Amino acid sequence: MLVRHTVAALAASLEKLLVRLGIDEFDLAGLCLGASVASALARRCGDRIDRLVLIAPNLVRRYYRDQVRVLTFPPLWRGVVALSRNRTVSNLYKRFIIAEGDVDARTAQANFANQLRADPAAAREWLQDGVRHGDLGALLERTGRTLVIVAAHDNVVHVDELQQLIAQRPNISLFVDAEQGHGWNHAAVQRQLALMLDFFDDSANRLESRMSAELTA
Repeated sequence: MLVRHTVAALAASLEKLLVRLGIDEFDLAGLCLGASVASALARRCGDRIDRLVLIAPNLVRRYYRDQVRVLTFPPLWRGVVALSRNRTVSNLYKRFIIAEGDVDARTAQANFANQLRADPAAAREWLQDGVRHGDLGALLERTGRTLVIVAAHDNVVHVDELQQLIAQRPNISLFVDAEQGHGWNHAAVQRQLALMLDFFDDSANRLESRMSAELTA
């Protein structure tokens, strides 16, 4: 049976996969729109999730939600798909509309290759549903250890609003990457990888020590 490519459907598919694999307890991470799927799966699995990482969680500014709504209108979407397969146009859109910041060539090539592989109909369904489902409630209701990573210069996500929402949540560690925008370069990946390795380490103080060092550097 065919189903739409939605946050709920993807989370349900992941839960079925976990059952089939016999995985009862696990850690979970989600990036950008994938953070919405991670949040939906967290609602479904509850305490089965030990540690949760959300990178650029989906608290999308209205400007970008409106942009997605317009660009996914069927007559326009065909043009968007055609233009997205042009590397120059794709780079210009990310640079001046998404305002990703400094993105290295390897990351840009990986993103473009993914655009070429994406099924247009599935991508349209995923975008339309994905930008509507931040579900910060799943994050705020968690009592388990959680790490949230955002970029200070991210023009897509409401970083300041997110900071205010989780400021009083002692189980949530927030890292704001002061050097990065919405897109990642190699240096940002290395910073965040080191942070996550400490987060998943059993030595409780390592994450706090690293975050303090990053903030004071």
